[in-house]
Amino acid sequence: MTARRGELAVAVGLCLLSAAVLLVAAGQPWIRVQARVGAPTAARSDAFRAVDLAVVGRDLSPAPAAVGLVALAAAIAIVATRGSGRRLLGLALVGAGVAAALAAADPARAPRAAGADTAVVRREIGLLPASAGVSATAWPGASIAGGVLLASGGALAAARGGRWSAMSARYRPPSDAAPAAVEPDVALWDALDRGDDPT
Repeated sequence: MTARRGELAVAVGLCLLSAAVLLVAAGQPWIRVQARVGAPTAARSDAFRAVDLAVVGRDLSPAPAAVGLVALAAAIAIVATRGSGRRLLGLALVGAGVAAALAAADPARAPRAAGADTAVVRREIGLLPASAGVSATAWPGASIAGGVLLASGGALAAARGGRWSAMSARYRPPSDAAPAAVEPDVALWDALDRGDDPT
């Protein structure tokens, strides 16, 4: 029983850690663009200005941030579900984790990153000069790791989740079954615990 609770805690922890990594990474710069823009004039031949742009992850791919929110909700859902529902949830989390990792891996490739960044740079400075330098940061790798963490938690829930305990009976709706017989002394103490006056 303790081992099963430990597995449940690991799966929930992986979901929470994945959510934190994906949400933080989505707001960090994934690509940096350094360029000199402008045009020389008759009066000045050096009328250029240096531009250093940082493009955050959510501008390149909204999927990792969205999956981060899914991972946050999944941490609660894994505890609330049971049996086959928990297994299906685990399989869905594997798919979501893989999708987040693939979405983060695509802009991490330099040629694709340069293409994805063109629209952002044009919005900021009007054009993307031929001399622009585009470099990827380590944050797409963090998002890939977040997706792998979520897929691992989902795989654990899919493989072992059917054996884990469900939520306590106090969180379930009351059943129509007749209550079990309770000893009079126990009933008296229960009434006192509820704040009822048994006299």
